[in-house]
Amino acid sequence: MKENFYIFIDVDDVLWDWPYIIMLTHLGLREMGGFIENFNPKSISALNYLIYNLSKTYNVDLVISSARRDKMHKLLSLLHKEGLDYNKKIHKTPYVNTTLRGLQILAYLSDKPNKKNILAIDDDSSDITPYISESKVIKTCQANCSLRIEQVEKFLKDLENSNTQEL
Repeated sequence: MKENFYIFIDVDDVLWDWPYIIMLTHLGLREMGGFIENFNPKSISALNYLIYNLSKTYNVDLVISSARRDKMHKLLSLLHKEGLDYNKKIHKTPYVNTTLRGLQILAYLSDKPNKKNILAIDDDSSDITPYISESKVIKTCQANCSLRIEQVEKFLKDLENSNTQEL
């Protein structure tokens, strides 16, 4: 049986970024303001690539750690509309007495097996890395770039190397 692997993902500045939103606005494909409903296709592709590759070895659980988890139904619909290729239930971190994402992630993991198999993807890791190793975090650029395939490939390579060293 495969071990679980938990991917905790933020949305803002991870699946969309300002340069992409501005480009769509200038092309007349979206209006400025409001709830951003246009994820960068490259970011969705990178997330799909990550899930696909991890699924070869692990049972992957996708967990929304974004503040947008309060509108989960709308977010799930949007993720699938924008091309997310994941057919299992998508979970969310719990609301606990803190806004620190690292603690929210630890609260989610409290009753889960294989707590070592995790990845947090966020544009701001300052409230994650005090609780979770930097090697288990992909940090995107705030406001300028969302998740990129190069970041995913580096993480997968580092994960493979660390698993090889454990043997």
